[in-house]
Amino acid sequence: MIINSQIPEKINYSIEINFAEDLNTIACDGLKNMGYSPNKSGDNVYSYLNILKRNISTIPRKVYISKELNCPKEREQAFNEIVLKLMRGFSLTPYMSRKIEKKDSKDMLIYDWNIYHFHLNRLNNKKTFVDRSDYLLFAYITNNSAYLLQIYNHNKNIEPYLFSKIELVRIIENNWPELLSKYQIEGIVSLAEPISDESVAKFRKAGITSFVETNPGKIYISMGGGYISNRMSYDVINTHNNWRNKVNIYQQFFIKSIFNIIELLKHFNINNYNLVVKLLTFNESEFICLELNNKLIIQFLLKEHKIRVCEPYELYM
Repeated sequence: MIINSQIPEKINYSIEINFAEDLNTIACDGLKNMGYSPNKSGDNVYSYLNILKRNISTIPRKVYISKELNCPKEREQAFNEIVLKLMRGFSLTPYMSRKIEKKDSKDMLIYDWNIYHFHLNRLNNKKTFVDRSDYLLFAYITNNSAYLLQIYNHNKNIEPYLFSKIELVRIIENNWPELLSKYQIEGIVSLAEPISDESVAKFRKAGITSFVETNPGKIYISMGGGYISNRMSYDVINTHNNWRNKVNIYQQFFIKSIFNIIELLKHFNINNYNLVVKLLTFNESEFICLELNNKLIIQFLLKEHKIRVCEPYELYM
């Protein structure tokens, strides 16, 4: 979008601005920084958000272990390695499914219950992933904690519905019921038909979000946000739409604030008011732009109702 106009002081100006395109660039950069190739055309925002949903951020976490967890002795070193990396905030990607390499692949266990799984083998520094294991560790992950639930055999003949075991939710309920309280449906004594591990697997395959009943009267909605009929994460789609709407609102706000912005730009004695504006970053409380022709930062502090113009090096001073 290019806007040409004139302010009362006879300053001619123009604005070249496209925050929707900039948002796609932000997503492309995010994908590259995480080791993924962006789509050559089209929307990269969903792909970026999907990776953020499926991956585990590298921040230190408190680790809690359920009383049910039983680790085979031959896997204790690998288990302790994962625990240590969770506590130190190291990457857990090498222990995850190789599907994490595909930015648009789906993980219904995460989408449904916010439960992640890890292969219980030790990391060889020469390899990107640990060797696939006969045993998988399942964990419920939050922003600051990791709740290790149980270890199961990865043999489909032994565990035919390994990734839809309601027992995993029951373990959370038995050990940390506070984690599930906001997902519990009140006022229902029991479901008309019990939902089994097999039922959950079939519902997910069909793109149908279901309740989960751990015990009579204990019925929960999806702790991972759920998914829609094409099996895409509802959380990811909701955030995608929220970001799109937000940057559109911010662009309109920038345009409506142009007189105030130009007044601030005058303090820098610039001669070029043909503004080429790029969105750099944004959140609920601010958005930050770079004006390319004059190499100046324009920062909108939304909660403080302020606009700040500064040199790039002054941004965080």
